[in-house]
Amino acid sequence: MKQGLTVVILISGGLKFAKQVLFWLGLICIGVFIACGINPDNKAPASIFELIKIGALPFNNFDSFFLFSEI
Repeated sequence: MKQGLTVVILISGGLKFAKQVLFWLGLICIGVFIACGINPDNKAPASIFELIKIGALPFNNFDSFFLFSEI
């Protein structure tokens, strides 16, 4: 019979990881916003901008609320 493995994640490690995810996600969002501002006729940044509006920004807000509601 095989024993199951358990993973222990400390609170400080989880908070550090969440902050890193928020930072890089925010940096990507800002980069796409700048790309849309520089060349608004290009369809690639405009399409990515729509995806960010639909998915990344609400996730960022939710994750920020969850992360900083404990502080």
